[in-house]
Amino acid sequence: MSSLKVAIFLVGDNLTNLNRTFSMLYSRYGVEKVNFVGVIGKSKLAFLGTELPNIPFDKLSETSFDYLIISGGGDINSSDYAAQKKFFSDKLNISRDTIIFDFEIYNELFHFPKVCLVIIFNHRFDRNLPVLRKIYGERFSNIRFLMPFYDGSDDDVIPVYESSYQFQGYLIQAYDKLKNIPCSHYLFIGDDLIINPYFDETNFIARTNMHGKKFLGRNFDPLNSPNKFRWFWAAGSSKSFYNPATNWKDSLYSYDEAMSKFKDFFGVDYKETYDEEFFGNPNAPGNTELGSWNNVQGFFNVINNFVATNNNSLRIPYPMASCCSDIFCLDKDSLFEFSRLCGIFSAMNLFVEIATPTATVLTYKRNDVTFFNSNSELLLWGNDRIIFEEKYGRNFARLYNEWDDKLCYVHPVKLSRWKSI
Repeated sequence: MSSLKVAIFLVGDNLTNLNRTFSMLYSRYGVEKVNFVGVIGKSKLAFLGTELPNIPFDKLSETSFDYLIISGGGDINSSDYAAQKKFFSDKLNISRDTIIFDFEIYNELFHFPKVCLVIIFNHRFDRNLPVLRKIYGERFSNIRFLMPFYDGSDDDVIPVYESSYQFQGYLIQAYDKLKNIPCSHYLFIGDDLIINPYFDETNFIARTNMHGKKFLGRNFDPLNSPNKFRWFWAAGSSKSFYNPATNWKDSLYSYDEAMSKFKDFFGVDYKETYDEEFFGNPNAPGNTELGSWNNVQGFFNVINNFVATNNNSLRIPYPMASCCSDIFCLDKDSLFEFSRLCGIFSAMNLFVEIATPTATVLTYKRNDVTFFNSNSELLLWGNDRIIFEEKYGRNFARLYNEWDDKLCYVHPVKLSRWKSI
């Protein structure tokens, strides 16, 4: 089983507090969840009868660890933990978010983040439930499945009733069954997305550099960006805001508030009109939700369709963003607000890959959000998926055994096409 990698830094030789810390970690998480990788400096220290290796100061940057516990270096009576941690982060040249004082642990001021895994099904597919439980069951003590139209009896499956094109609506429907799960974060993934086999409920936040952040997802841009009209779903984005069946204006942030949030998030003004840069080169063929074109006349026909759905105007109805939404993680405190906004956008029939990034901008400050590094993602489209399946012989065990350590996830992996786990 995967585990947290923890280093120790002793300041002074009083081990009483550190022993209390060891005892607390053992009772709270179990010995299999915490791997002590070594002691910084020359101090001698043993855990469960085994002496820990020493890590020279000049080798610390080469050592893999998720957290550093400092014993004897902080003051519980100080109200400014941040200043104390800054001192040690500067001294050791490491992120302050990885530093924990021993008194924070044994006084229960700090708990390692615990992630609840929530697996989203676009369509009902009960056959994958036991497969996914086998893949993730030993790594996540809390797993929930959001499955459309489920009428079975499994306690870990939450029935939802929504189109797969608006699966952001699952979140608010499932909120009451998610909110009381004992966790600090929720990791939402598609049922055809496979995460790194070394990720588990205690190390995910550290391994993805989500320390101190409230949201992790795929990178995204404002929808009203150059050439964005060429994205298939962009052309149909405006019509949701003119749907008379949904009175959304009293429930979303006002136009001006949303524009301000977008400016704060992206650092630039959101364009209030759709211009030539947004539509792109009329001579380049394209394919959108409202139609496709191979020549200039076809291009302008599709634009006319778009303008008609946009209340016969080139003015934006509301600021929006866009990105793939098959994986994102958020902290427990923001679950309701994010889910609420997603629910409104679902009722408006806004496409999920516009709805979730837009809800992100409306919910969070930019400094609270982090993104997956593009080098940590493997996205398989078209022939790439076939090549990938053939590389591993559609053998899931082989995929996990040969996993590229730099990858956070692979998507999509259609489990029904792979050999038994």
